[in-house]
Amino acid sequence: MHLPSFLTTLVLGFAATASARPSSTCVASKKCTNPTVRKSWGSLATSDKTAYINAVKCMINTPPKLNEYAAGVTNRWEDFIWTHQRVMPTIHGVGHFLPWHRLFLFEYERVLRVECGYEGTIPYWDQKADNADIFASPVFDTEFGFGGNGAFDPTALIPFINITADGGGCIQDGPFKDLTIHLGYNNDSSYQERCITRNIIQAPASRWWNAQEENNALAHPTYEIFAELLEGNGNFTFDLGMHNAGHMAVAGDMLDTWVSPGDPVFYLLHGNIDRIWAKWQQSASAKLFAVGNPIRPRLPISDGLLATIPEGNVTLDYVIDLGPLAGDRLKIPVARVMDPMGTVPKGYKKGLLCYDYE
Repeated sequence: MHLPSFLTTLVLGFAATASARPSSTCVASKKCTNPTVRKSWGSLATSDKTAYINAVKCMINTPPKLNEYAAGVTNRWEDFIWTHQRVMPTIHGVGHFLPWHRLFLFEYERVLRVECGYEGTIPYWDQKADNADIFASPVFDTEFGFGGNGAFDPTALIPFINITADGGGCIQDGPFKDLTIHLGYNNDSSYQERCITRNIIQAPASRWWNAQEENNALAHPTYEIFAELLEGNGNFTFDLGMHNAGHMAVAGDMLDTWVSPGDPVFYLLHGNIDRIWAKWQQSASAKLFAVGNPIRPRLPISDGLLATIPEGNVTLDYVIDLGPLAGDRLKIPVARVMDPMGTVPKGYKKGLLCYDYE
């Protein structure tokens, strides 16, 4: 049985104490005009849901561009899974967790639009709307959603609480029930043939997907505390956080942090995390370009990998990239993805983004 890497990447997390502040918050550019608007999945018309699902299917059926790097990359969808897989330990539990995933979503949406003719935006999953009953979420609708739970697997234990749930095996219905993923689990990028699994449970949703938790995070004045509350650590009863609880509630492939983008629900979850960050940024001018926390993960990783990561804190100058997925085109300082509306502090090139949330 595959054991999710969630255990190895989230257990034993501890709070980061260092911080970093931008040297200047003087805005040097105007907001973009005609921003796209990202909407919740539950608010979309069925025609818009169908258009998005078809665009995802298009990516799955489009030839890869990164197959030279990994035998398990066989289509455009897997280009994105591998991109996340190759850097997973260095983009979680760090100060650039939020900016890196914002950049990842940007490129994902660009490919949907440019290469698959999609005219919409990335939808997000407003998880607090499904706090009372995750199983009834429109995200898991079998026709206008992403299918429901996996088949029952009695060996699929939920980490932390070590219980079985009602799923754990391959998803049984919906538009992606026959999707084959060719990358392995964890950091294994060799050629495989496997399904998407889910093991949906209510407990993390009840505890963490609620307005109180969202508001608690939004109330913190510093990026350092806000970002850690939003992402979370590894203690199920204390600081799992909205992001980690999202992965845990869906479980299955979503609990394998390395290859979780294989489940299309990943992008809706991270759309919501980005929405909450944008809401926090917009609540005060001083927050728009606020960033900090260490470059080195606060979560345990191998000593060999840790030695390759510089010390210090993430600043607006810290460079993030998506590796071969976008090359030098998206090798950029954090400053360029801080504002979804495209403004940047004085001294930086124009912002990359132009979107808002409904």
